[in-house]
Amino acid sequence: MIYTINNDVLTIVKDLFNLNDQGVYDEINNEFLRCNQVLKNKNIKYEDLQKALIPTKDLFYREYAFWLDINLIENSFYGREIMTHMLPAMDKQSTYSVLTGDYIDILNTDNSSEMLLNLMREQIHVVNESGEISCNQYTVVYFNRLTDSQFKSILNALRPKKWFYGYTELFDSSKLKSYLSLILVNKFIKYKDIIILPNPDGIMDGEANVNIHGYQYEENGYKIRSINEEAFYTFLSYKIETVLLEYEDSAYSINAIYPKFQYMKELEFEIPDDKWMYLNRKTVSNVQGKGEIMDKLADELKNQEAFKSYIQNNLCNNYIYKLEKNEFGVLKFCECIGLRTQNGHYRKTLISFKYFPVERKLSLITIT
Repeated sequence: MIYTINNDVLTIVKDLFNLNDQGVYDEINNEFLRCNQVLKNKNIKYEDLQKALIPTKDLFYREYAFWLDINLIENSFYGREIMTHMLPAMDKQSTYSVLTGDYIDILNTDNSSEMLLNLMREQIHVVNESGEISCNQYTVVYFNRLTDSQFKSILNALRPKKWFYGYTELFDSSKLKSYLSLILVNKFIKYKDIIILPNPDGIMDGEANVNIHGYQYEENGYKIRSINEEAFYTFLSYKIETVLLEYEDSAYSINAIYPKFQYMKELEFEIPDDKWMYLNRKTVSNVQGKGEIMDKLADELKNQEAFKSYIQNNLCNNYIYKLEKNEFGVLKFCECIGLRTQNGHYRKTLISFKYFPVERKLSLITIT
């Protein structure tokens, strides 16, 4: 199973070597096997990194962006200065991805800088005052999965620093979250007391462990494990949920489990009647069902056709996760879709699909 795929490198490789769909399929799966082997050689199981690679639907965890004013950081190597205070506050039992990047204006319109400042203002919890001049004066450190206690530990470590502007909780979809997905880059995975990071000079097989960031990982009790950067950014990069999704992203993901570049919008979607009965049935004794989830959904989603239409309309707006061809040859993947609830909120729901490439069809398996 491949938890997630970032298609940036694949797009370059496909164009550079003029690969057809079979060639892309072979490239993805061969490189994934090699990536897996390198992780094993470094005593890391790919399966143990799942929490760092797919969104959480558990309300016990949240995604956070920490905002830092680089105009107030005297050290020109401001990333190192920030991590000097963050690393000691991170616990050594959790697993999550850390993304970083400057809050730059890539829109470049007459009022885009002010618009981006307003996006930040609408969602930020200010801790220390900052003289806002431009969005470009801020840098962001993003965590994809923090408990309340883990968040407070980092917050308390940063609070005394005048350059720490504030934080944003980003569990739900928003314009700000979508924009951050465009500008932030995966920095490292923290797997308990191990830091997994890219090595731009790394040879895939038997590479050394190199700290390209120059951060004080080892001084804070972490072991460094670096991996070839093409493999890191393709298979070990968390993708922040966004409404600005490119159609090619899901097509590359589907190409990983079947040698065909298939756009999601071209697929038919079905919910068989027996599956609908399963979704609405409560689990009793040995009889399984998902009625406990369905009961909490908004009334307009209680109808089979309305539920199907809602899922179908959202298929093209979400990343694909947990790509798999199982031992029976069944092709499967998941999407994390927000379902409206009775109280007007959205429930993050992982929906599993069976993929039929010849029929160009998706069939719902289950929801969690």
